[in-house]
Amino acid sequence: MQPVAFTNTICITVDMLGSISSSSSPDQPSKERLDTIVAAAASQLNAEQTLSAQEDMYGVVRQVPEQEQPEKLRAMLQILRARMGAVKLKRGTAYEIAERIDRTYVDHEGFLLQFLRANKYDPEQAAKQIIRFFNVKLELFGREKLVKDITLDDLDDDDQHCLNNGSNQVAQTEGRHIFVCLPGLRQFRRLNNELRARYYVLMSMLESKETQLNGVTIITYEVGSCKDTTNGTGYIEHTRLLQSLPIHVAAIHHCCDDPAQYLLQSASIRLLSTSQLARFQTHIGSAVQCTYKLATFGIPSGSLPLSPVDHQPNMDRHMKWLRTRRVIESQKKKENPAHPQFVETRLQPSVLQRQDASISTNNSSITNVRGVGNIQPNGDDVLFGQEHKAHPGNMKMHQLMDHLQDEYESADKQGKMKFSLIVVFSMKGTGSRFLDFDETTMQWHIVPDTVARNKVAKAIRNRRRYKVRQDAINKEKSKAAKHARSASLDSLQKSPLKQGVKDRESRKSRKLEPSKENPKSSSKEATAAGPEVVKPGTGSKETETTAATEGSSGTEGKASVPSVESMESEFVE
Repeated sequence: MQPVAFTNTICITVDMLGSISSSSSPDQPSKERLDTIVAAAASQLNAEQTLSAQEDMYGVVRQVPEQEQPEKLRAMLQILRARMGAVKLKRGTAYEIAERIDRTYVDHEGFLLQFLRANKYDPEQAAKQIIRFFNVKLELFGREKLVKDITLDDLDDDDQHCLNNGSNQVAQTEGRHIFVCLPGLRQFRRLNNELRARYYVLMSMLESKETQLNGVTIITYEVGSCKDTTNGTGYIEHTRLLQSLPIHVAAIHHCCDDPAQYLLQSASIRLLSTSQLARFQTHIGSAVQCTYKLATFGIPSGSLPLSPVDHQPNMDRHMKWLRTRRVIESQKKKENPAHPQFVETRLQPSVLQRQDASISTNNSSITNVRGVGNIQPNGDDVLFGQEHKAHPGNMKMHQLMDHLQDEYESADKQGKMKFSLIVVFSMKGTGSRFLDFDETTMQWHIVPDTVARNKVAKAIRNRRRYKVRQDAINKEKSKAAKHARSASLDSLQKSPLKQGVKDRESRKSRKLEPSKENPKSSSKEATAAGPEVVKPGTGSKETETTAATEGSSGTEGKASVPSVESMESEFVE
């Protein structure tokens, strides 16, 4: 049976989105409308689901869930098997075909556990996803490979070309498994070639139990030369493939330098579940801006398959990953030729016994992660303890918290919950570690992200209280200083010295004002300067200044100034 191609009519819908800039339809997608869809999905989550989504997006490593206890796993597997046995659910599906071909494959514990973990241990949702999984697998690989784990040998030359071009790559950093999509490298003869290559990459990531528990972070990078040139062909098919695989999506980041690329994702965004939409983030900007925004979510730029200088795709790690995959597959075929994919995840009785014996140990070790050897703190590390407040790494973290304080105050309750995660992963993105000193072993050890987040949240609250208290103290000091200045001015106004100054100024002003009772007083200045003498025949005036002082019995004399009439009479004589 030949593989059945995906529906082509959907591709036409995606291609039509390329002309959205010239369309005037009222249903035309816009960035605001897509942002509204994403925000509406986040608002539908309760407080616990919101916190879980934020921890997933920031890569917080949580404790092993209690559902992983062997007794609970057996109970849920039993419920899931009973649900898959329902005739109504599987009638006419690819699962029914697979069950008839090889029942041991579809009933394998390792296979079923993947779907339980991807659906948060909900047997009902896991059963529905198993049905979708086999339907998609039948369409991609046909009946002969329906009950077979897909390996590199199962991919034809066109599939291998899509795998080797590097458009789908795997990255990993600090326990986080990242699937990187570089649309600018997409080259395929048929869309099914690319879908089969992506199926292989994603399913290979699920071989790790850690990935099944913590999920996969998906990054689509469309900046510069990595921009998609296929006009969004196959976006919906890729989303449909993602929905059918047993993958817990921890976060989805879409990076682009053109909003039109974001709008091309509109059709596939609408197919995401509410939980996936709440974990969706879009970053629009240059390569530096996008990598910086990813770093705030704990994804350092070095984890992406890009050159650090020009941000061009780097294929070295991808080719090394492919070589490693061939070695792993050859080893698994020797261990379990029938089902090599489930070698690590099979629940044999001995494994269950070991889990029973170590379940408490695993939980305790996660809450107190020990470093390898004796870790020596450096200047970038954040150290726990009141005595390390002046450590450079602690001061750097405090500066970051002060920088974000205004945004913290203006954020709502859900926004405030994010700030501790932003601080933790912003610090870790710059190479900082959160270290605590163990008095028992006398060694430093790296604390888990949950412990670091709680400590940072407490520090933010303490700094907020300190700032409020300091503002109140400064306000009281300012009020007291103002009152002291006012009292000082009042006392100065009432002091004898001030009163004497006022009296002198008042007397001086009265002395300078002309008197209304004696009109001649206004001519004192002229007469004090002396009389004006007119010389005959010239018509010019000559001013003479006379000053005389008469002393009289210890009193101050007055200057005697002759009148103009007497001077004229003397001149005539």
